[in-house]
Amino acid sequence: MSLFSRITAPWSLHGASNDDHGVTADWFEPWRMPLASLRERFENLRERLHDRLFPDAPDQPAPPPDDPTTPGSLLITEYVEGSGYNKAIELTNRGGSDLSLEGFTLSLHANGSTDANATLELGQYGVLAADQTLVLASPQADQTLLDRSSATSSVINHNGNDALVLTNAEGDTQDIVGTLGDEAYFARDVTLRRDDVVTAGSDRFDADQWQAYPQDTFDGLGSDGAGSGDAPDNEAPGDDLPNDGTPDNGIPDNHGDNMDLPPVELISTLQGSTMSSERVGDEVSVEAIVTLDARNGLEGFFLQEEDADQDGDDATSEGIFVYLPDDSNVADFTAGDRVRLTGTVEEYQGKTELTDISALKVTARDQPLPSLTELDLPIADKSSLAAFESMRVSFQGEDGAPLTVTDTYELGRYGTVTLSSGGRLSQYTEINAPDQAGYQQWLDQIESRSILLDDASNAQNPEEILFGRGGEPLSADNTLRGGDTLENASGVLDFAHQQWRLQSDQGLDFQPANPRPGQPDAQALGDAPLKVASFNVLNYFETLDQSGNQITTPEGTEHGPRGANSEQELIRQQDKLVSAIIDSDADIAGLMEVANDGYGAESSIAGLVEALNARDESQWNYITPRDDSGSVISPGSDAIAVGLIYKSESVTPAGEAAINTSGAFATGNRAPMLQAFQDKASGETFSVAVNHFKSKGSVINGEEAIGDGQGNNNPTRVEAAEQLAAWLGTDPTDSGDSDVLIIGDLNSYAMEDPITTLQNEGYTLLDDDYSYSYDGQWGSLDHALASASMNEQITGTTTWHINADEPTVLDYNTEYKGPEQIEALYNDAPFRASDHDLIIIGIDPGNASQTTAGF
Repeated sequence: MSLFSRITAPWSLHGASNDDHGVTADWFEPWRMPLASLRERFENLRERLHDRLFPDAPDQPAPPPDDPTTPGSLLITEYVEGSGYNKAIELTNRGGSDLSLEGFTLSLHANGSTDANATLELGQYGVLAADQTLVLASPQADQTLLDRSSATSSVINHNGNDALVLTNAEGDTQDIVGTLGDEAYFARDVTLRRDDVVTAGSDRFDADQWQAYPQDTFDGLGSDGAGSGDAPDNEAPGDDLPNDGTPDNGIPDNHGDNMDLPPVELISTLQGSTMSSERVGDEVSVEAIVTLDARNGLEGFFLQEEDADQDGDDATSEGIFVYLPDDSNVADFTAGDRVRLTGTVEEYQGKTELTDISALKVTARDQPLPSLTELDLPIADKSSLAAFESMRVSFQGEDGAPLTVTDTYELGRYGTVTLSSGGRLSQYTEINAPDQAGYQQWLDQIESRSILLDDASNAQNPEEILFGRGGEPLSADNTLRGGDTLENASGVLDFAHQQWRLQSDQGLDFQPANPRPGQPDAQALGDAPLKVASFNVLNYFETLDQSGNQITTPEGTEHGPRGANSEQELIRQQDKLVSAIIDSDADIAGLMEVANDGYGAESSIAGLVEALNARDESQWNYITPRDDSGSVISPGSDAIAVGLIYKSESVTPAGEAAINTSGAFATGNRAPMLQAFQDKASGETFSVAVNHFKSKGSVINGEEAIGDGQGNNNPTRVEAAEQLAAWLGTDPTDSGDSDVLIIGDLNSYAMEDPITTLQNEGYTLLDDDYSYSYDGQWGSLDHALASASMNEQITGTTTWHINADEPTVLDYNTEYKGPEQIEALYNDAPFRASDHDLIIIGIDPGNASQTTAGF
């Protein structure tokens, strides 16, 4: 959560005394003032002190007044980062004369990038008179915001970690919001207004110059100044400060015995039995136990009533979050301490909180934590968890069963893990035929079965990732895999970012219920003389993903690379892929997501084979598709392509490969490659067809998901399946053999239309296990299917789970990792070599039926 996630105020130390518990009690009050008020009060107190110390001294001359204006002082005075497309920037001429905007620009720097992503020329808006504003809004903003804007621009499309830079006609930075080179969020879901006393811009963003207002506050736009809108009370309460002979600086004197706290109330009375507190806006005092000190991660801490003070009402929560963004003058306290404080009740994004803390006192140290409330998943109505909001809870599975790790995708970035009851969550169409009503019921069911575990921090890319096995931090050697279990998950129940989550600042005792498999399951493969693997290698590009770099396809299309963006990353990626391919013990490997940069010595597939041969005793080669004249056949214009590699001592290519770039494979679906091989041991021939169908991601041809579980672009994938079967039926390689093995990333789960289409064409689905995880749901996008004659030669199939189960942060990438993480989170073992698991098929070509040869 950023400094500007809501209204903030500076806190100051107020006093210290001993209470009847015999421990040191520390307290403080906030005095929130605009800078002008602080100056005025300081000068008043300074004069009073001077008169007392030097009663006979002549009057001191008053200091010259500040010049309130600077000619032509253009600066950013309001920043709106609201819901959806509600984005706006207010520029104001706070100088004393008219200002031409000719030569001025406003540029957007996404994620704090040092390079501008978009720039707006401001000269088109003419001249700004003194104190006149220019309000620029997103063209897609709500009408309420558009009504307050002067103009719209697509440049106004910022998020809370995007910097906006105002540049003058000389090319110098006139003003800035945010920090270049820093992608951390500084202003999410908030409106910021510049203090009136600021009359000149700066090339450095100073958060102290801004006031924060709730999300979608627009009423100040077009009227420069921070005094309008639902703003915080910036005047300090009470009369002038007492003068005890020591100069005051606008902060209350350090006399704790002069401050009386109001009577305390029970937290349960503040929470109430409704979804939102009925006490919003009330100033209240509470005294309770600190259960989780998350000031460093969440800008606050959690309080809960002692067991003896709980009201026994199952409908009211005994806990509350205390928002404390600035604790610089707060006494030391930690979990287990009892504190007494005064604050204002607020509902923030669905959670009841105490904010604007005006007093805090530690009344006892090292107290027992309130008892855990035990909760069982599934929970059909998650809104019922409001009765336990901000309380210490412990989740377990149905009938006391352990919880299962079902998603670690955000573990490295946000420190979160999704846990589920009843085993990991499956994709609906992995085990069910597509159906709209059934799919919606499934989504409701899996929501009831899961809870998010969080590391009590909003920081991105934490240096230490709390959740690994055995309560120890995550590392390359101490993973946390999908399918691992947790006897119970204990922490503080929180509601944040529209989701219930369990906050814990300690590692939990995850058990290795899903061990890492060192090799594929040999028993599942049977007595297989040959093995074929299907492997999506996750954008293997030997051209680095750096600015200005391009790859060129065989037909001349240029694309930016998608893989490693440094030499270090490329080596790390290559080492993991080589380990995976060698350890798979495959004789033939069909690859997906290899750079479509040709088949020459400098191509990516050639580089991968070279790396394999440098480490493996076997001799690997790759297939180069050629036509009858010997010219290379292009696999299409896509940035990625499929490929085939093989061990020379095991098989020999029989004839040339065939590629289909027509019809369904002209766009969207990648072109399939078919190659016939002769088994050196038996002399039998069989063919391998490698495929990569269109993903469920970006929509093509208007084929959005229809809500039956199959996702976007299902018709395009069905068309690919139909045309693949028809093409294979024509014997494209002239092998004269009907033994065909279809492999690849078909981007379809087992019960979806593309798979059933191929089955209806006479192909047998060989795999029956997951190979991929998306959104914490598991299924197989990768498949192997055999023609009728080929099926007789299949000895077994297994999915080698080295990738999908592993956290993404254990891959080859070095972005957002410190030096220690780069080392601790990586090794060259095959685990997390990609995001897809390998499908491995055992084949005995000697079992080929002599009566089924030929098409």
